[in-house]
Formats: sequence, structure tokens, C-alpha cells
Amino acid sequence: MVRKLDNLFPPIWAESWDFAGFLVGDPWADITRVMLALDPLPAVFDEAAEKGIHLLITHHPPDLKPPRKVVKGDPLAAPYYTAAANGIAYYAIHTALDVSRISAAFALAALLDFENSHVLVPKDGNNLVKFVVFVPEDHTDRIRDALFTAGAGHIGKYSECSFRTPGEGTFKPGAGTNPYSGNRGELRKEKEHRLEMIVPREKIAGVIATLLKEHPYEEVAYDIYPLETAPGRLGFGAIGNLPAPVTLLQIAQQLKGMLPTAGISISGPDSTRISRVAIANGSGGDFIDNARAAKADVLITGEAGYHKLRYAQAVTMPMILLGHFASEWIGLPLLKTYLEKRLWDTLGEGTIEIAQSEHGPVWMT
Repeated sequence: MVRKLDNLFPPIWAESWDFAGFLVGDPWADITRVMLALDPLPAVFDEAAEKGIHLLITHHPPDLKPPRKVVKGDPLAAPYYTAAANGIAYYAIHTALDVSRISAAFALAALLDFENSHVLVPKDGNNLVKFVVFVPEDHTDRIRDALFTAGAGHIGKYSECSFRTPGEGTFKPGAGTNPYSGNRGELRKEKEHRLEMIVPREKIAGVIATLLKEHPYEEVAYDIYPLETAPGRLGFGAIGNLPAPVTLLQIAQQLKGMLPTAGISISGPDSTRISRVAIANGSGGDFIDNARAAKADVLITGEAGYHKLRYAQAVTMPMILLGHFASEWIGLPLLKTYLEKRLWDTLGEGTIEIAQSEHGPVWMT
């Protein structure tokens, strides 16, 4: 289960300052009951324990630094202690989720029916490699399919992309070898295919491991070529167009009906016409200039500091503040659907639910 989560949201995607991943539990335990939450609150762990949850997955970690000690009564270590005491495994995704297409930003973009949505702030330029391997002709299809399963062969919205070139390989097995064909000390010629695929850097280790497991040769010849690729597959936030223009007040009212929030704050004239929307969930005040560069008519975020709002006002960038909790909680249903299809080999083998006990840290009178 942990390996599957790491493959879906590779730790290499996370920011360097982040503290997340598999934090508590047995990585080899059988997991059939999973709960999702935004924060690892005591109430969430209590709910998980009452429901017999095996694994709790949260967006936020307890803190951005590892605890110095895990003892009962220490508020900073409470999530780790509670998880271990109740036999609940615990995994935090955080920024690896934020930069994925399963982020809260893309969840909200889907709810708003964005057209032509893409990443607001890409962070993955030159993140792809070309992977080339030489295989016997009669093993090509099997190895190709295994590498697809390991994450190779995706180009944009296309999957299972590859190219093969026929040729002839030569080798002379030495002492102590167990050759696939031919005899030791004799030059062998073998009809082979040069098989090429595109692989994200974060998946290359898994692709190589799969290749070495499936390839019939004792010594496998493969090459990895770095590519100069345009960014846009991974990154923070989302940008896209609405199906039809609305006013700033109209889109704010639409959002209020979608979210678990008591109120939404607006910065900008209520009659402003909105066609192109930028989303940066959580604390998005630093994305004002990115929204302007993307020619957005409004930036939707969770929260922003006073001076950030004054800056947005000065550069005429309307903003809608949903509240940090509401702006990120909206992504949990999308994450639930995504994981249900991928965490288990058989559909229905396990269950995933969203915690009902957590609420935002503030309330309004």
C-alpha cells in the first residue's frame, strides 16, 4: 500500500521543506479500510479508531518538522502517538498532492467546469527522460507492457506510447555466465528490438526495477537520455476558462454553495466580468503575479495576508478568499475517487471514506 501511494504521489514531487509521506505504521500491513482528512486532528484519529480504520491519509502533516520525541501528552507528537497507540497507519501527502492533477485546485476547476484547464505555476521543466532498452524480438511485447504498467510511455494525454526498431545484437558469454542463448566463449548474434519510451524522472527507478525483473538477459543493456521538455505536467494551482462569463459576485455565490464554509471574502468590484479564473488553494497570496501573467480575471484562494490583498487591489487583480480549510477540503472527494481505483488490485477489495469529524479552525458569528 505504501509503495502504491509513493508511486501515485512520488516523494520527489514534494517541496524540499515538506515533511510528509509514510509517517507511522507497518508498511507491509494489509490495508482494507482507509480514511481521508485534511488535518491529523485528535477528533479524526478518534473517529478512525471507532470505525476500525487501518490507514489514515491526510493532506497536511502534523508539522513541517519531525518530532523530537513521541510521548503521551506532547501536543506536537500527539498525532504520531495516537496513531501508534491505536494501530492506525498514517500517511501525509501534502505538497506532492498539491502539484498533481488530483490537487484541490483541479478538483475546484472541475466543479466550475473549466475549459482548457492547466497548471498555473509549473515546476517540472526537463522532468522527462527517454528510456531505451534492447530486447529479444520474442520478448518485446511482454517487456513493453510491463514497462507501461511501471509508468513508462505517457506523452501528454496519451498512454502506452513506444517505438521499436529491429536490429541485431551480438555478445560472447564469458566464464561463469548463464547466457540466454548460445554457449560460453562463442560469439552469438540475436535478433533484437531497440525499444524506446518516455519516462518521468520520478518513475525511472521503478521502470528499471521492472525491466531487470522481466528481461531474459543476465546483463541488460539500456540507456537513459535527458530531454529538454516544456513544463506543465506538474505544478501549483490551476488556470482555465469558464463556460460563460459571470460577475465576481455570481462566481462567489456559486462557490459558497459548493464549499463547507460559512462565508466567503471578496476583493474587487462585485460587477467585474469573470471569464478566465486562476486557483491557488490554501495560502495563495504569493500567486497574484502568476495569475496576472496567465491573464486571469480573478484569483481564487484560501487566504492571503492584508498587504497581499492591498497589492492585488493596486494591480487590479480581484480575489476570492474561501478560507484555507474549505479551499483544500474540496479536493478530498476527487482524491477518494482517484485512490479507490488504484490502491487495490480488485475493485471493492477495500473502502475509502472521508472523515466527518473535522471542521475548519474558525467560525463566524
